[in-house]
Amino acid sequence: MPEQSIIEYRQIEEYPNYMVGSDGSVWSDHSGQWKRLACGGRKTYLGVVLCNKHGQKYYRVHILILTAFVGPRPICMQARHLNGNCRDNESSNLVWGTAVENGEDREKHGTTLFGERHHNATLTDDIVIKARNLWADGVLLSTIASSLGVSKAAIHNAIIGNRWPHLPKAQKKRRAADRISYDCVARPRGAK
Repeated sequence: MPEQSIIEYRQIEEYPNYMVGSDGSVWSDHSGQWKRLACGGRKTYLGVVLCNKHGQKYYRVHILILTAFVGPRPICMQARHLNGNCRDNESSNLVWGTAVENGEDREKHGTTLFGERHHNATLTDDIVIKARNLWADGVLLSTIASSLGVSKAAIHNAIIGNRWPHLPKAQKKRRAADRISYDCVARPRGAK
């Protein structure tokens, strides 16, 4: 068993050979003595594979800690890391909360994935600002999109601000006569 200290340990309900510590640790006694497990995970949440008579299953460590120290996940609730560090799984840093509360936490901690920090981003902040300025100078969206190698819809969303809202708008305005209506982007063919 792990050393006795100010860290509290609790057994994982469906896995009698495992325990979690209030410090975010996960322990196993499969070998006859308690050993701390190495928790994996690249950049984000830590995880661990647990085994019992039904087989093995992957769990995120923060879910195991919350379940053991707070109780089962309430319906429609998510795990929240109060300090914004998704690798800090101490029980004092974790609470169940709503998706809205989790989003507010990400805003407060600056961990919201938008712009070039998003894993699916094809543009950078600098490119979006340049594209907005080109469009403000009268360059067509199709020209900007083809020069960047992205779709017209992607560059339209970046320039208009539906995506990349954290960046400044174009520096100067297009003349009303130069503006193009893009109603067809949102409406399928033949729709009125």
